[in-house]
Amino acid sequence: MDVATSPRALYFGDTLTIRVEVVVDRDLADPESVEVETDLEPFEIEETRREVTDGDELSGASFAITVRCLEASCLPARGSPERRFDFPPALVHLAQEDGERTLEAPIPSVRI
Repeated sequence: MDVATSPRALYFGDTLTIRVEVVVDRDLADPESVEVETDLEPFEIEETRREVTDGDELSGASFAITVRCLEASCLPARGSPERRFDFPPALVHLAQEDGERTLEAPIPSVRI
């Protein structure tokens, strides 16, 4: 599992893309069952794209989450050149034969 943010430094009002890549063994989990849950406040989600790629033994589920923050709480504090956002980990849910499994995936911090 891999999580990346792009760009890592942005200006107020810019869009931020968070990419989550999950590789699963088809014998252990259904790649179609993979879901990602995030808490990105105060950023608002503008778009979420999901793509599943099938392989013989391994398959992947990719998510691209585009967000933007237009709230005053995203501005740096007075006298500070930037504001850093440390998001909670993304929760990756997937269905296995013995039930649902949830994994945590750290989201890299960003600066405005």
